[in-house]
Amino acid sequence: DGQSSAAIIYSKLVDNGVTVVNGYSGGAVLPLLDQFHGEHPRHGEEGKKIRWITNSNESSAGHIAEGFAKSAPALSPTDGKMQAGVVVATSGPGVTNLITPITDAMCDGVPMVVLCGQAATFAPEAAFQSCPAVDLTRPITKWS
Repeated sequence: DGQSSAAIIYSKLVDNGVTVVNGYSGGAVLPLLDQFHGEHPRHGEEGKKIRWITNSNESSAGHIAEGFAKSAPALSPTDGKMQAGVVVATSGPGVTNLITPITDAMCDGVPMVVLCGQAATFAPEAAFQSCPAVDLTRPITKWS
């Protein structure tokens, strides 16, 4: 279909009933953030839009996503599954600023989807905003 990875991610969020995403922008996630813009061609006349909420920093975005998941109505009244809070942040410090809200969500059993940018896999360790995101989040997530 020739879609970008950002377009595929956005489509999957829509397919899974996501209505709100919290986050803080940064260079590594700008193509994804473009998908949320109200005038993006993907929305057309009937395109499903996800509400993007820009937060003051990544940590507050994570805590707000967790609070959303805790307070949102169940996806289905019969099974009681909670909606996941969704947060987007950039690479490096964006990831490290999410460590506390991710840990809090895990400890409270709150479903959260965290989407973070990352420096290119071929970039040197000292690349701009590079950090071992997977290694940092592996102990506090179900899948990293």
